[in-house]
Amino acid sequence: MKLSFGFFCFCSFLSFLIFPSKVFAADVVINEVSPASNPEWVELYNTNTNPISLQGYSIDFGSSSQVKSFCEGDQIAGNSYKLIILATSAFWLHNTNGDTVNLKNNSDTVDTISYGPGSSLDNPSNTQSITRSPDGSSNWIITDTSSQQGDTVSFVCPTPTPTPTPTEIPTPTNSPTPTKTPTPTKTPTPTKVPTSTQTPSPTSTKKPTPTPTKKITPSTAEIELLSNEAKNSKNEQEEKPTPQVLGESTSKLPFLFIGLGIIFLSVCAILAYFQLGDKILPWKRKQSL
Repeated sequence: MKLSFGFFCFCSFLSFLIFPSKVFAADVVINEVSPASNPEWVELYNTNTNPISLQGYSIDFGSSSQVKSFCEGDQIAGNSYKLIILATSAFWLHNTNGDTVNLKNNSDTVDTISYGPGSSLDNPSNTQSITRSPDGSSNWIITDTSSQQGDTVSFVCPTPTPTPTPTEIPTPTNSPTPTKTPTPTKTPTPTKVPTSTQTPSPTSTKKPTPTPTKKITPSTAEIELLSNEAKNSKNEQEEKPTPQVLGESTSKLPFLFIGLGIIFLSVCAILAYFQLGDKILPWKRKQSL
């Protein structure tokens, strides 16, 4: 048991060192009220040495429609004041019938002050105020030397900007590989088409009429002359003795062939003479002319 109690005390002491004590809402109090002045005003006081955020705090003047709510960024420094000045166009506090001022943190009332009938404090005049004496104590008095202390609260809260919903970042798509641009081919220069020239109509060449060649008929005398020459030549050949070679055949067949050849040549010569004599023989050509 002694060990458990000692361990509990040690843990309590350790938690006190690690986790400092929180500032309680009662540290902010209503310090002074001026209900009959123009304008009306209320003063708050922080009895703690640490600054306190006034977010969630509000002050009302005996009616749910007469409420002033602090903004999110409002705070009161340690052992310092905040001044609430009420608009002159509205009657926030009663001057003769008394009234009540409440300071709330959310829905909890953390401080209150009442004056007028049924209260220990009378209605102050327009040159008087109800104040704690000294500041922050539980002793309330009516003073002729009222003083406004602290920064004035505007109660104009900025409209919170909505937090934008983060847009989904699209998944980047792979960029296509750029295709190589083909090198443009040089367009060939068109060759000039030559203008077609008119083909001249062929002129007909007059074909010369061949002059018939006069056929030369050999005369009877010429035929006889040629025949005699052939006979004489044959006789000369027959009269010329043919040498015989010893041991050579004495057959007459070769001579027969030779004679026939001579006759054949003679006939060809005669025919050639009649056909081409005027072209071959000059003297014959002169006679034909």
